[in-house]
Amino acid sequence: MCYTVTELSDKKKIKYKDFINSKVSFIYLLVTAAVTIFILNRSIFMAMIFFFLALGTFVVYAESREFIGSATTENIKTETMNRKILSISFLIGVNIFILKTMESKYTLNEFSDIAVLFSLSIILLLFTIFNYPSSSTVTSLMKERISEQLIFNLSVILNIFIIFTYFAHIISTKQIWKRFLL
Repeated sequence: MCYTVTELSDKKKIKYKDFINSKVSFIYLLVTAAVTIFILNRSIFMAMIFFFLALGTFVVYAESREFIGSATTENIKTETMNRKILSISFLIGVNIFILKTMESKYTLNEFSDIAVLFSLSIILLLFTIFNYPSSSTVTSLMKERISEQLIFNLSVILNIFIIFTYFAHIISTKQIWKRFLL
């Protein structure tokens, strides 16, 4: 006997790219381009790393899929994201330490580059905190959460990049590798 089998789970899955607000996508890509150009003045290598990391994250995120949930599951996912936003406060504290260190030990240009990246990451993080009370359906809740999560991801990438830049400065100025090679 032959039976036609239909994968029901594929019909209940959504792609994030269908739910990301177009304005949010534009802001993400605009900030990525602006930061890449900003970093390009300093280092082509670092600019390319940031560009491909941010763009790769965007593509992977937009192609992600998940099941359509209920209002309860969407609220749980939103609460989980809010906890992640709260936990990034530790990372912000680390970045403030980095800014203080760079302010006292490095040139104004190096300090201002990191300060601009830090400011952008904080601004993006603040955008994810906005709450739109007009979400009345599961679809609108999903659109809001998925869009905020994309901006949150870019903020995390910027914070990671700040730490990576600081690490690169320490290696280049302190010549740490000589200790390990000798």
